Amino acid sequence: MTLFSCSSDKGARQTKASTLKDTKKTKKIMEIYSNNVNSFFQKNERLKNDHLEHLRKMWEGLVWTEVLKDDQILAMSTGKVDKGMIFVLSEDHPILHKPGPTLVTQKIAGYDGVLIRPYDVSSEWAAITMIHELVHLDHKLRGLDYSPDKEEYLAYNAEKKALNVLSEEKLNLEQEKLIKEMELNSYIQIIWNFKNNREHFQRKLMNLDEMVSSTKYKSMSELEMRLGFYAISITLDLLQRNNVNEEKSIRAVGQVLSEIGKY
Repeated sequence: MTLFSCSSDKGARQTKASTLKDTKKTKKIMEIYSNNVNSFFQKNERLKNDHLEHLRKMWEGLVWTEVLKDDQILAMSTGKVDKGMIFVLSEDHPILHKPGPTLVTQKIAGYDGVLIRPYDVSSEWAAITMIHELVHLDHKLRGLDYSPDKEEYLAYNAEKKALNVLSEEKLNLEQEKLIKEMELNSYIQIIWNFKNNREHFQRKLMNLDEMVSSTKYKSMSELEMRLGFYAISITLDLLQRNNVNEEKSIRAVGQVLSEIGKY
């Protein structure tokens, strides 16, 4: 593994890595996300779905790196850094002493990319959560300046489509059953249940996860991430059923996220 460096190549800066000696944990994280996102896109292509294919080209061009505890960035693959990057934190990075999301899109050393904390994650949800972040990264790279609420609205919609692909539409089927069982008809009820009936509602969401997901969560962090996703996914279904327009739907998703907390 070498220090990240750049050079001009017909106007595009390109990474150079003369040696690639990956740390064991970082390499494992890279393989989990890389293999499962690639598998997702292959399945999506077989189903002839084109709604997420624009993310595939971006994904295939991302540069993988490791961020060391002193914030040096080591290249783990070659590519053009202006096409986006993946930053995997080393296990001894000080930021890991503070709570934070497993994946987040942000700029590091002037480069836009997806930052990954080296936490264990199931194969299925490695792909699903990365799709969410790829939406954010795609907007960054294309210079699209959306509001935070619209960013999340679009990212959760993509994440929902991804889980439906991987679950072969089980998500839609099982969510419909839960909506009927709990007599849900408004996103306000999602907020109410988190505030006033949290334990019961979370059990319902965990049951939903067991019906939809093919893999068990690897950590409490992943479980919380899954439950938060289901809350927003149900919200999106309810908004669609009520024929709520996009502008109001964006505000509603933002309201739910602000009330239940982002996962």
